[in-house]
Amino acid sequence: MAKVKEQNILESTPQRLIPADKSLAAFLALLLFGLYMFTFDGTLHSTDGLAMFAVTENLVKHVQFDIRQLENWENVTLGVDGKPYTVFPIGPTLFMLPLFALALVFPGLGLTQTTMILMPLCSALSAAYLYLIARRLGYSPGISVVTSLLAGLGTMTWLRTRDLVADPLILLGFTATLYYALAYRQDQKLGYAALMGLSLGFTVLNKVINATTVPFFLWYLVVPGFDVFRFKKFHWRAGFITVLPVVAAILITGIYNELRFGSYFDSGFRGPITFSTPAWIGFIGVIISPYKSLLLYVPLFLLIPFVIKETWQKHSREVILILAILFSQMLLFGAWHDWGGGKNWGPRYLVPLNGLLTVLLLPFIERAFQSNHWRQGAILIIFGLMSLLMQILGLSARDDPFLGAANFWTPPPHLSFWGELRWDNPAQWPIWGHLLLFDLRNIPVIWRWEWAGITHFALTPFLVTWLIIFLGLVGIVTIIRRGQDSKGSILLKTWFFMGTWLIALAGTAIILWASYPDPRSIKDPKEAAELWPAYQQLMTQLPTLVTPNDALIFTDRRLEFYLLDTDKSAAQRYVLAKPTQPLILETIPKLLQEQAGKQGRVWLVTDPLDNRQLAYATQLWLQAHAAPTESYIFGDSVRLSAFESLPSNGPWEPIPPEPPLTVLVAPDDYKFHRIAALLGWNWPDLNPDAPASFQTGQTYRFELFWVYYGKAPEDTFFVRLLDSTRRPVSEAWLSPQPENGIIDGQLMMEKGAVLIPAELAPGLYHLQLGFSTSAVEAGELIFDLPTELTKIRVIHKNS
Repeated sequence: MAKVKEQNILESTPQRLIPADKSLAAFLALLLFGLYMFTFDGTLHSTDGLAMFAVTENLVKHVQFDIRQLENWENVTLGVDGKPYTVFPIGPTLFMLPLFALALVFPGLGLTQTTMILMPLCSALSAAYLYLIARRLGYSPGISVVTSLLAGLGTMTWLRTRDLVADPLILLGFTATLYYALAYRQDQKLGYAALMGLSLGFTVLNKVINATTVPFFLWYLVVPGFDVFRFKKFHWRAGFITVLPVVAAILITGIYNELRFGSYFDSGFRGPITFSTPAWIGFIGVIISPYKSLLLYVPLFLLIPFVIKETWQKHSREVILILAILFSQMLLFGAWHDWGGGKNWGPRYLVPLNGLLTVLLLPFIERAFQSNHWRQGAILIIFGLMSLLMQILGLSARDDPFLGAANFWTPPPHLSFWGELRWDNPAQWPIWGHLLLFDLRNIPVIWRWEWAGITHFALTPFLVTWLIIFLGLVGIVTIIRRGQDSKGSILLKTWFFMGTWLIALAGTAIILWASYPDPRSIKDPKEAAELWPAYQQLMTQLPTLVTPNDALIFTDRRLEFYLLDTDKSAAQRYVLAKPTQPLILETIPKLLQEQAGKQGRVWLVTDPLDNRQLAYATQLWLQAHAAPTESYIFGDSVRLSAFESLPSNGPWEPIPPEPPLTVLVAPDDYKFHRIAALLGWNWPDLNPDAPASFQTGQTYRFELFWVYYGKAPEDTFFVRLLDSTRRPVSEAWLSPQPENGIIDGQLMMEKGAVLIPAELAPGLYHLQLGFSTSAVEAGELIFDLPTELTKIRVIHKNS
């Protein structure tokens, strides 16, 4: 057998793939996946990602597209059925489903952590496709690897791997589409046209506006040369096959819109969320503005204007395709109301084009590695390092205040394109501002975090991540050193290739398992440190307590991202994000009606730090309209309480935006140690919106709300009216008998009635609350309430 000559990794090759190219592309993806996992923290950082995750959760758990757990969140619109829906397309949700379902089944995997793995995986696969594109264009394995690494680490691709957004999926779709289009043009196989169509359909499904790029890709696929009138040579079958998945993606999107908003063309965007910016502002803004200039955030792309002539000479059709897509996207998103893409690092809407734009640099990268072009080599190294450092700066800059800088590029435009840029005003230039704040310790990673003032270091995820990076490096280096055509290379053997990926897969599972659950996503660790172990217990036992017919209410926003990651129960969760008192009180009647219809319960989770009055008010209204059935305590004070809807002959009366409590106070302010704390009181017969006036000779119902901290059964609450001399003129005693099973911190509601004596003189009286108890010598304890809270106006019956 003739010996195969080994190939220099920097020499150009014919426009074809050789046996080891796909293996090398796979190991390149593995290497980048490991590097992305090194800076992966597994927590949600954007409202877009949260909304798409919520759709995934409800679709898996309840086969519903709504996001009822985010009723008052951003980017949420009420559908034709009155339920809240996200404005984002269905594509990302569909591709998140398998990972979410996997995490739901395995108890050691976090829901958000596991689902978010899709982002670094898609970005890594796009780099593999970029490698194959470079090889198809005739570049050596070494040049192709360098190009992919520059795109994967020197552009904004890296940053977008750490959040649950559509950009990495669209990046993969665009890059794969170009590869299969190029493969079809070279090999004339309809299978490549079909794969191109699937990739393009995948891209459109993730953002329907990407359908605007379809004509450019079709031109690239079916038009031979530049004469568009040579119809006879059009590859009609390939074009038809390519268009079919795109049409299917548009139809799926239309049906999704119809189900939510009653129209195939209504995606749910409302109000100012429109194409309201003059297109030229956004177009120029992503080129030269200090706020979102692509050339500033990716310095490597500064070389494109200087090398475009050489690239045109070698790859004119690719240049036309890529520039056409680039300019169309810049014009399209330049007209969007937020053309810069919000509080993100750089121009977010151009992230999916990072791979295609790097193709334009291929001839320059090849020339930079030639021995007689050391200047080009130095330039590539300098700009490549600048781009790498810019992305590292971005990794450390997430959620910092400078990204909320005023945008001088929204209409009407500022007289100067550069706004009020000054060196002493870094808020107008996010790059400069973040450079001043740069600290590597700010980079969120899954293996190190600070919580409650203590730095935690998880050795297992750290070591396993390096193992994945090492496997990718070994694969790349060994394939290149042994020669691309070496059939006997161990890396081409199936068992080794599959074994390596199985190790990487197992390593990823270990990373997720070792970091779940941890408290890093809790917003206020100093407050929640004592409660987090209790919530761990709660979330572990929750799936065994609730049923698919039940509803679950959390009012504690401090824990929202932690609960999103750990809520594996089958119950429908409500009002977790940004809960407000009016929202919850409006939700309860609907919940009770719905739960009564399907014989389900409403569960409420509370703790002493849980939005304080909001949690207590919620429990009060549930007790008023439903029957408590069971209660569980976790830790010292985290409580899970179940309520069953009471029979109702008609619809529930709407609850007013504010609870009709005459007074609702903080229980910590009116608390007797080891006995009870006062929460508030209510006069049900009075209009809460009008001044309280009591008529003589009348009896008024009275409701008292208090918190149990060990009060003895014989301790009795009382209500008194005092005159101006502090003399009692009326008194009512409440005689509750605490039932077995009452726990510390449980909210209690008691009812009584107060008689206003007929002979009482009109005027202002003072309400006094307290209880008789043997715990003190005086025989009673009084809640010392401010006078303005307890003024009672008494009038004659005939007044």
